[in-house]
Amino acid sequence: MESNENEKNLEKMMLERSKPIKPGALVEEKDITRTDAKAIVKFIQDNKKKGLRVFVAGGSRSGNSEIFADAAYDLGRRIGKLGLKLDFGLSSKGIMWAVARGVLEEYASQGLKVEGSNAPINAVTTDVYLSYYEKDAIINKVSNIIVAKSLEERKIKLLEADFVVFASGGLGTLDELVYDCVAMQDGMIPIKPFIIYNIDGFFYHLMEFLKEIYAKGFADRMPFIVVDNADEAESFSKF
Repeated sequence: MESNENEKNLEKMMLERSKPIKPGALVEEKDITRTDAKAIVKFIQDNKKKGLRVFVAGGSRSGNSEIFADAAYDLGRRIGKLGLKLDFGLSSKGIMWAVARGVLEEYASQGLKVEGSNAPINAVTTDVYLSYYEKDAIINKVSNIIVAKSLEERKIKLLEADFVVFASGGLGTLDELVYDCVAMQDGMIPIKPFIIYNIDGFFYHLMEFLKEIYAKGFADRMPFIVVDNADEAESFSKF
């Protein structure tokens, strides 16, 4: 009974999240249909296991307002609180590090190991990017570093996570989002939850554009779940 109620609640939440993010949106069509919601509910039910991995894509910069890095750090703390593991693209600054720092500090506050085989973080990078951080003491806190041969391989490895969160970022984050959408649309990866961490309406214009290209027949619907803060992200993750 409880499982059925959770499924109904998640479907309701996803359908609500598919409405325009702000009043007066040009495109009225919903991003997420009831079928999409049930597919993701099934994904979550099938993957209820200890140590689910979440890939958080975000910028290596913090932006012009502290609200973005603060929200990213809060997200990291929630990820650790839920016992999830983090995959990220390796950076000692910006949104990426804010999330990673939140995860590490939450695990440490619980007396859990943050190094070695049980570490809560996997960093996936390339030789070139890794060379930027060789003398960076902060990076020494991340013990599990996977070095990919190319950016393409890096993206593929990061997509092995159980679900994906897109936080505020720049062109690299946009590249990740578009790549992941294409991979899922074309069947290269299974349908999985894509959470848009829409702090201060950051993704509003992008989401409206994605609605527009769907409405014009140029793309499939994507199972995005739009959340505006860490509380909503945590509520989703508990299903």
